[in-house]
Amino acid sequence: MRFWLDFLNPSREIFETAVGTSTEKKHAEELSLLESVNLGEHANVLARNYSGGMQRRLCVLIASVGHPDLLLLDEPAAGLDPVSRRKVWRLILDLKLQKPQRIILLATHDMAEADFLADKIGILSNGILKTVGSSLTLKSQYGSGFRLTLSLKQT
Repeated sequence: MRFWLDFLNPSREIFETAVGTSTEKKHAEELSLLESVNLGEHANVLARNYSGGMQRRLCVLIASVGHPDLLLLDEPAAGLDPVSRRKVWRLILDLKLQKPQRIILLATHDMAEADFLADKIGILSNGILKTVGSSLTLKSQYGSGFRLTLSLKQT
């Protein structure tokens, strides 16, 4: 990931591979998308100068270019601050709404993220799919929250 980000200028190159987009429309759409992940004011900065969180947001944005039918995202909001995380989540939800037949496969360790974004959740353990269901189904089946048991020794 680092190599190609070193030379990417988002304001010029995000839509270079977009098919069927006019130049005027391209620039307006480009700025709108950069704003959607809080990168608008950094549009003319080389991506190699972005922080790790900014690069992660840019990667999610680039994955959505061209309106793919299948979008694979691995830990899209990992390491982001809460405001940026919500912006990325909002972008992913907008992508779902723009094209309802689009499949978004999301890998995450964050159950709050899965709960917020997923229609169905699959849980893997040691590479084996253990269960699949909606958030509500899984919570009713396995419970929600944590259970803490304390044993106190009197002295």
